[in-house]
Amino acid sequence: MSESKKETSGRKHLNRLTKEHQQAFLAAYAELGTILGATRATKLSRNAVYRWLEKDPEFAAAWRQTRREFADRLEDEARRRAVEGVEEYVVSAGKLVYGPDGQPLKQRRYSDQLLALMLKAKRGDEYRERASIEHSGPGGGPMRTQATVAHHEFTPDEIRDAVRALVESGGGEGASHRAEPVHPEETDT
Repeated sequence: MSESKKETSGRKHLNRLTKEHQQAFLAAYAELGTILGATRATKLSRNAVYRWLEKDPEFAAAWRQTRREFADRLEDEARRRAVEGVEEYVVSAGKLVYGPDGQPLKQRRYSDQLLALMLKAKRGDEYRERASIEHSGPGGGPMRTQATVAHHEFTPDEIRDAVRALVESGGGEGASHRAEPVHPEETDT
């Protein structure tokens, strides 16, 4: 076999393996919801995943879709716990409490905290917490402030993804929620 045929055959094999690895990663991400968890489950490097996200638009789109689906599942579970509640055994002094029939008693618990968070997310203008702090300088005059701004060069892909996330979230002037970061998992290691 000639060198160019071997090279082409080798590239096809690598592409097939890459696609298989990407599918395995996406399946793990759909279950676990983090890049770190999915890379550990699939024994892939985070660098490879970030490289795919940067260089492979098809993979990046599939990951964003998987990420949205995972977030939807989390939201569904939060709603279930807040509205439908979760059945738990009744415990007193560290021991199960039994009813007259000899069976352990159960009670349904609801999550007011999750309900409040969901209301803030869906109707932030109505349910957000309001606080105001005012400061003044010497003699009640204006305060002198100084700000330092870090400089970051954004790539066209980062700008496009940020704008797309802002549009998808309905964000913009007066919006009460934030656009999603491009790679939020970078901060959870």
